[in-house]
This record gives sequence, C-alpha cells and structure tokens, in this order.
Amino acid sequence: MEQKWLFPLACAANLALLSVCLLYRGGAPLIMALMPPLHMLLFLLNMKASKRWWQVISLGVMHIAVTFCTLQQSSWLYFHYIVDDAEGRAVAWLECVVGVGLTAVLLIVSLIWFAAKQRKSRVNN
Repeated sequence: MEQKWLFPLACAANLALLSVCLLYRGGAPLIMALMPPLHMLLFLLNMKASKRWWQVISLGVMHIAVTFCTLQQSSWLYFHYIVDDAEGRAVAWLECVVGVGLTAVLLIVSLIWFAAKQRKSRVNN
C-alpha cells in the first residue's frame, strides 16, 4: 500500500474503534475481550503509518481519546439497559483506567520506538 494512504487509513481505523460499541449485546465481556487485540493492531498500524513526529503524537492521542469514548459509551449502554449499580460503576471505572492507561503506555512506547527508528536512520545515512 502506498505511504500516502497509510496515515488516513490509520486515522479511520482509530475512529472505527468506536464501532465496537455496536457489538454490545448486554455485557462487557465481549468488549473487554476485544479491546486488547484491537489496541495491539491499532498500535502496529499507527507505527507503520507514522513517518513524522506529529503523526506519531496525533495518532497516539487519537487512540487514547477514542479508547476513552468507546469505554464510556459501552459503560453507558450497560448502565442504561442492564443495571446501574455500584459494582458495575466500579468495574466500568477500572476498565476505563486500564484501557486509557494501556493506550498511554502504547503512546510512550511508540514515541520511544519512533525516536530509535529516527536515530538508526541517521546513523545509517
């Protein structure tokens, strides 16, 4: 695939993470099981698509924001259609903290990875 299409494709893939909520059918286990593999796939796509610092940062921040919105939407669906109780809210809060934390760690890893890739390309040239 041409490089000029990778960044817009990565942006669209990050935004498509919001569609995970369409799979919601009354419980968090499906969404909780889908999120880690989707995060890893998005991380790899973001790294492949990023050729400049602003792309790495913008894709990482978009990944964090979309993760937060997806988890909040799935929590709202649970509270609205299943049950709104203290235990459910605690699980939703923990799920949101873990999800956003994971994507923040992935952003830090991508910044380090990109810096190492930039340094390696300068040494080889």
